[in-house]
Amino acid sequence: MILQSPRRAGMVIAPTLCAILSLVTPTHAVTHLKRGDAAPVITLTGLDGSTVSPTTQDERPVVLLFGELYHERSVEAAQVLQRLTAESGMADLSPFCIMIVTQPSPAAELRQLARERRIQLPIVHDVDRRASTAYRVSVLPSVIVVDAQRRIVLASAGLFTRSADAFRSAILAAGGRFSPAGLDAALHPTSVPAVSDARSRAERLVILAGQLARSGMPELAQDKYREAMKADPSFAAPRIGLGRLALRRRDWVDAETHFQSVAALDEQAPEAILGLAAVELARGAAELPKAEQRIRGYLASHPADAEAYFLLGEVCDQSGRFQEAAASYRRAAELFEARCNGQK
Repeated sequence: MILQSPRRAGMVIAPTLCAILSLVTPTHAVTHLKRGDAAPVITLTGLDGSTVSPTTQDERPVVLLFGELYHERSVEAAQVLQRLTAESGMADLSPFCIMIVTQPSPAAELRQLARERRIQLPIVHDVDRRASTAYRVSVLPSVIVVDAQRRIVLASAGLFTRSADAFRSAILAAGGRFSPAGLDAALHPTSVPAVSDARSRAERLVILAGQLARSGMPELAQDKYREAMKADPSFAAPRIGLGRLALRRRDWVDAETHFQSVAALDEQAPEAILGLAAVELARGAAELPKAEQRIRGYLASHPADAEAYFLLGEVCDQSGRFQEAAASYRRAAELFEARCNGQK
């Protein structure tokens, strides 16, 4: 949980969230197509005038991205796929990824737009929407992953809430690297019987919310944290997550409310104490003494907390006590280094 400077980060604090415990897939089915269905055979025209039949590629996983070059989420999906296919583990699979657009613009204009948006995927035209109709696409972006037997492995649509992990798992499965059972566990972790109780469901929703937040989708992350809070009102983690999101968008009132709710569950919770101190630090001026008192009180019983020393350094810095700030920053750095080295 590394706390970042509100002035340096422009946000207040952004603690490092828990490690990812599971892989998940976008929540919406792209069409009535489902895993195991035969992929419709399509023939399209590339921007260079060539004929492209993506679902007839020999022994290669195929990824079809239905989107538009002017559509931000489509561009985001294309960039996610570009990063994935560049990973070293994908080299021998050599997945064939294309972007299918219906925009009725001249090829030269589309090529220029692709360059501007830094899209390197091959782009094919579907002006008459034959491919979109065959795959019954109604939401952009939509992604279809097809295996070497030309069977659907993944069909997803809408915002890519957990895109990288979901697409990576599906491509690996299409290339024979993932077993069906393993893919099920990766794509649908909340559907297995072991997570039927409220706390387990809430924990998984918190993990998902963390992935969304790291993917730059704070609104969706917020929704998942709220779902988790509803599933288990006594679970502090979603309240902590909501507080941190509020800090990032500089909503001090909302952040304070969430951290106070954490304190109501456990007044000694470090996240509550340091979260409220971060709010007071962000407000500055008259709030700084309160923040300092809160942090020093916490350090009295937690003398090895690097984050607390870092926040104390920020308080001293804003108060003009630069030598004290430097000493606190040094202590924070020492504790961070000790943590990295596995020392106490």
